[in-house]
Amino acid sequence: MSRLNACLGTEYTIDISEDASEALQLCISQNYDFGTAYGLLRGTWKQLNCPEVERPRLKDRLDLEKIENRRLQQDLQYLKQDMSEQLVIASPFSIRPRRVWDLRSHRVIPWESADLETPNLWAISHSWVKESERHMVKTAVNGYEWPIPVPCGVTLEAVRNELLRYGAEYCWLDVLCLRQDAESGAKGPTEQMRAIEWAIDVPTIGNVYFGDLKVLRYYNGLGRPFKTSGWESEFHWTNRAWTLQESKRGSITGGTPDGYTNKQSVVVIEDGRYEGMNKEEFEHSKSYTGISELLEIRAPAHFLRQGDAPLKVIRTACGLFGVLREMQHRNARRDVDKVAAIGFLMSNPKVTIPAFWENIDIETAWTRCVRHMTPTMRDELLFRYPEPGDQNHLWFPSWTQIRDHELPEDPVGPFCYRDKGGSCTSPNSTTYKYFGYVIAAADITGLGISTGGKRSGILTVEREGQSSVQFLVSAYHKHPIPDGRYSLVRRMESHDFVVCSYSDRARHHSFVDLDKVSVLCVEFDESKFKQAGAILRSCKFI
Repeated sequence: MSRLNACLGTEYTIDISEDASEALQLCISQNYDFGTAYGLLRGTWKQLNCPEVERPRLKDRLDLEKIENRRLQQDLQYLKQDMSEQLVIASPFSIRPRRVWDLRSHRVIPWESADLETPNLWAISHSWVKESERHMVKTAVNGYEWPIPVPCGVTLEAVRNELLRYGAEYCWLDVLCLRQDAESGAKGPTEQMRAIEWAIDVPTIGNVYFGDLKVLRYYNGLGRPFKTSGWESEFHWTNRAWTLQESKRGSITGGTPDGYTNKQSVVVIEDGRYEGMNKEEFEHSKSYTGISELLEIRAPAHFLRQGDAPLKVIRTACGLFGVLREMQHRNARRDVDKVAAIGFLMSNPKVTIPAFWENIDIETAWTRCVRHMTPTMRDELLFRYPEPGDQNHLWFPSWTQIRDHELPEDPVGPFCYRDKGGSCTSPNSTTYKYFGYVIAAADITGLGISTGGKRSGILTVEREGQSSVQFLVSAYHKHPIPDGRYSLVRRMESHDFVVCSYSDRARHHSFVDLDKVSVLCVEFDESKFKQAGAILRSCKFI
C-alpha cells in the first residue's frame, strides 16, 4: 500500500475500502510482483476515494485468469464458421488488441485493465531483423509467458526510454503484446493458445494503428538507429509484408540520430523504387499515401470505442493493383503472411475476413481472401486483370499469377472505393455473379499479337437485318486475344469489358455461364452502344 501511495501520489490506508483490501490480497495470492500490481491498479487507484457506485471494482481488473477467460468468450463470439466450414472473423474492425505495454510499470497488462482514456497511447511499427541478428529474451515485462525476440544490442528498456521521452504511457508492440512462437519443439496448451489467438489477432493487426494513437517506426529493426542505407535489404521496413498495414501517416521515426533531417537522401535500392527519394518524399509517395488512405477508411470514429467501422466512399491514390504490386516487392517468412496482410486492406468492412492459419495452402488462402474482398475490388480482378485464372477458377488470377506476373496499372486518377459490383454466388463458392450489359456475340480482330504497350483492334457486332456496328477497342496488356467470336460483359458505368468464350446461351437465356478469356476497353458513346443490342443479364463466371 505504501509503495502504491508513493508512486501514485495518494495517502490511502489499508482500510479505505473493502475493495482495496481484497484487491491487494489478490495480488499477494497470485504472486504478482510490484510492477504487475502497479500496472493493473494505477488506472483506477485514484478513484478509491470516489463513492463506491461510481468506481469500478478493482478485482475485476486484477484477476488475469478471469480476464483471459472473458477474452476467450469474446473470441468465440467473433469466430464463426462459413458455409464451407471455414473459420471467419465477424466484425473484424471492432476487435481491440488483447494486451498493451504499460510503460510506467514496465509490464504487459490486459487491454481492458489499462487506463486508455489517456491520449498517450502509442504503437510501434518495426521490421524484424535476420534470425542470426536477434536473440530471445525471457523477461518479467510479459510475466515470462514467452521469450521475446529482440535485435542483438537492443534492450526493451532502451525502447521504453525512447517512448517515455515522447510522453507515451501505453504502447502496443507485437513481440510483447502478440503471443509469440513457443520455444523450439514446445507443444501443449500454450502453443494451442497461440494458434487460437493468432487466428483472430494476426489478420486484425491493422486495427492497432487506427484512431488518434501515435506510431513510432523503426525502419532498420526494433530499437535500432535509423540509417539512410540498407533500403535494399529484404528485412528493411519498406520491404516487409506485415508493415504494409501499419502505414499510418504522420508516424515518427525511431532511433533518429542527432543531426539527421528528412531531406537526407536514402541509398537507391536495386529495383529503383526509391531512386532519388529522401525519407520525407517516400512518406508522401503515391503508394505510401494510397495505402494509408485504404487503412483509414476502416478506422472507427474512435478506435477505443467498440463498434463497426463506418462505411465511407472515398477516393484514394492507390487501388487494388497498387497494393498487390507493392506486395510483389515485399518479403515475409511465409507467402500466407502476404495474403493475410493484404486481406485486411481489401476486405469488406460490413462482413467478415478469414481467420489466420499459418499452415494453410497459399492458393486456398488467396481464394478465401478474394471471397471476402469488397465487391469493387473483386470487379477489378474480373474486368482489369488480363488473363484467365490458372487454378480452379477463370474469373480471377491465382496467387502464383499475382506473385509472378506483370500487373495492370490502376486507373488514371484516384481509385474510387465503394461497395458496388458483383458478388460470389455463395460464401463457400468461387463462382462469381455479375449483373451487367451482355453483348452475346461479337467478332474481335487485331489483338492476337502480344506486344508491349497499348494495342488497338476492332469489335464488330452483326445485327440481324441491319448493318453491323463497329467499335474501336484497346488492350493495355500483353495477353493475346486471338481473332474470333466472343461474348462480352460490360462493367457498369465503365468502358471496361471482360472478354469471354462465345456462348450461344448468351443470346437466349436470362442467366449466362461464361468463361473469361481476357479484358479490353471499348470506345463508344452511349447512343452507339445501344445499337450493339446489349442486354442486361445476370452472368455467372467460373
